[in-house]
Amino acid sequence: MNTIIKNIKQRPKQFILCVGIPCLWPLLLLWDNIKIESFIVIIGIGMSIMVFVNFNMNASHEVLGEELNQIIKKHGVSKEHLFEITGLTKYEVTEKDHQFEFHVSPGRKKKYLNMLKEYYE
Repeated sequence: MNTIIKNIKQRPKQFILCVGIPCLWPLLLLWDNIKIESFIVIIGIGMSIMVFVNFNMNASHEVLGEELNQIIKKHGVSKEHLFEITGLTKYEVTEKDHQFEFHVSPGRKKKYLNMLKEYYE
């Protein structure tokens, strides 16, 4: 739950556009025509939930990437040393202008973030 709140605080405009407006869509349909079939409302609610999950996954992906880069900069970790610590491959991590891009899921990013924190503590 804390992750969701953190993501909303960091990107309020994106949250309103990606989640708020699609959630209001079924309500506007109901307001305009009371006899609308419940099937359309259920589809609208389902789409709203899918959009919210997608927003949260994208925001988490970006936040975790930034946190990983901060730890790497703080400790001056080279790409080769990062490979040794985490077991990542050259296909999962790329380096551009001293910034690392991780091409893994948010769950794996959390795992590697915890690995780096434990390694340097």
